[in-house]
Amino acid sequence: AVFFLNSSVTTSSSSLFSFKRRLKTSDSWDKVIHPGDIRIIYAYHPYTNQLVYHGPTRSSSSVISFYTVLSPRSLPLVLKILAIVIASIGVIWSIFISIVIHAYSEYFRYRDPLFCQLIILGSLVCYASVFVRIPEPNSVLCTVNIWFIGLGYILIFGCLFVSMWRLWRIVGYKKLKIRAVKRSVLFRALAFFFIIEIIYLSLWTALDMQKSGFPSMRSLIYVCKSKNDKIWWSVFVSYKALFLSFGIFLSIKTRNFAVQFNDSKRVSLTIYIMMLALIILAPLGFALSSYAEVTFTFRTVGLALPILVVMGLLFGGDVFRIFISKKPPQSAKSVSMTQITKRSEATDSELTQNA
Repeated sequence: AVFFLNSSVTTSSSSLFSFKRRLKTSDSWDKVIHPGDIRIIYAYHPYTNQLVYHGPTRSSSSVISFYTVLSPRSLPLVLKILAIVIASIGVIWSIFISIVIHAYSEYFRYRDPLFCQLIILGSLVCYASVFVRIPEPNSVLCTVNIWFIGLGYILIFGCLFVSMWRLWRIVGYKKLKIRAVKRSVLFRALAFFFIIEIIYLSLWTALDMQKSGFPSMRSLIYVCKSKNDKIWWSVFVSYKALFLSFGIFLSIKTRNFAVQFNDSKRVSLTIYIMMLALIILAPLGFALSSYAEVTFTFRTVGLALPILVVMGLLFGGDVFRIFISKKPPQSAKSVSMTQITKRSEATDSELTQNA
């Protein structure tokens, strides 16, 4: 009979292999597999690929029932409910913020309402990646999941960073000169980020597509995985962290701008939260990747909860200012004069020190 390798898992201390064959074959020389326990004989070589049939690594002491069916298990329902609840709260909050931005666009003029709406769209895409992980995984859902995570992430932080970069370009130089930055320039920068993301995700999909499988023989729960899963995820997480470092640079450059359109504190908090999530969850996810429950939780709750916090930090203050404190939006003229005055005072101070 022909035995097929079903799966293999290698750890630091051992290797686990599973094989499969038909219970009934047409080969008259095959050993008949009947219901009940059957004694099996195995042999292996401790150092090379050669099999030594007669030797210390041969034994027939193992007994197994080949008719015992190990059925795949489902993820605990409580984990799925938790992921759905957090993602649903995030969707409701994002839709509410989108309506607020549309109705009170004058409060968001310095952050550009269009880019604010794109940030919200990115959060919705990230939440969608959680919902596609709720059913039993297959190659399509697994692939859609990583694409949604990657594109949603770039949409959120890409739009946030290009908006901050525009602000820095307009009033961030020592020369007291207002500079105009067209939206087309910002969209080209955003398109560059997207092209890099799409190229990487396309390579991942074409060379090592995510499929459903067991993380180990001890966890018979289907998860999304690929042959070189840890390598792909390591690169994926690493360049996300590198991308966040660009936001830290922009936060430092805009920290002394006028309060009315200074998002450096809020952006810094969002970056720290995402960095913390990456630093903690990524190593734990790799170390505990053989447990399906951990893998599911990190890729759903571990994504939706930080995104929800980020969206709260970015837009919660604006909602408070509109509906609770009811402060009027700052006029463009007063903000511009405030900013120029601050830059002028900073320049005069620098000249005095140099003198």
